[in-house]
Amino acid sequence: MWRVFLMGVCLISAAKPKHRVVLFNQPQYEGIPEKILDYNAGVCDNFDVPIQVSSIKVHDNCVTLYAQQDCEGESATITNDIPRLTFHSASIKYCQ
Repeated sequence: MWRVFLMGVCLISAAKPKHRVVLFNQPQYEGIPEKILDYNAGVCDNFDVPIQVSSIKVHDNCVTLYAQQDCEGESATITNDIPRLTFHSASIKYCQ
């Protein structure tokens, strides 16, 4: 019984996403986070509506914000936390 439980924990742990990013609609990481995302590298995520990104925490990851859905159009690749940013984003993808 114990072995089965441990195997289940390992499977759940292995299935967790690898990356995390938090988007804020105010500078200096203030206000309620606009989006908290956990995704694997290379996956494009469309937002329901475009959002104003005014600061971002990437937690030592690399992400690219896109102005259009389906990860197209003007883009900004971010590799560090940025306390002040002005970017209208419709989609995001983690760098591979």
